[in-house]
This record gives sequence, C-alpha cells and structure tokens, in this order.
Amino acid sequence: MYFPIGEYTLSKDPYVSTLFAPYLISWMNKHKGDVNIEYSDITSKYHMYVVQGPKSKDMINSLVKENIDEVPSEDSGMMRNIMSFQL
Repeated sequence: MYFPIGEYTLSKDPYVSTLFAPYLISWMNKHKGDVNIEYSDITSKYHMYVVQGPKSKDMINSLVKENIDEVPSEDSGMMRNIMSFQL
C-alpha cells in the first residue's frame, strides 16, 4: 500500500484532485491543446490512499513505526512536497 502526500497543481492557481479521477481523462483532453501526448487510466491497477492537510504527517506518524519525516520529498513542478512510502 502506498501513501503519497502532496499538493497537486498544474499552474499557480488551478489544482487537480485525484478525487475527480473519473473526470481526469476528459479534462486532460480539453486542456492539452496541440500537444501530442498519450496517457491511459491505470487506476484499477493500483490501490492508494492519499493523505493531505497540515497535520497529515503527524497523523501518519501516529500510525507507523518509522518516522516519515525522514522520507525524502520531491517537487516535480506539478506536485510539491510529494513523498511516497509503502507499508
């Protein structure tokens, strides 16, 4: 089971939430413009829980043995403070 923590954004203001995954493909089709891009919905292949919010790390630390503050995070440009760990 993977637990990503992060903030999803495509620019300074608009955000994409995985909560709306069923609508994501049509949203990407509408906003991709002339970019030649391919993607596929692999949702059914993975199970994942997303934990977000100002106290998300504290909540997860109360549930796991190892302190997740030691897990490296990354900034992909679209997502900030992303970390993923497997239980």
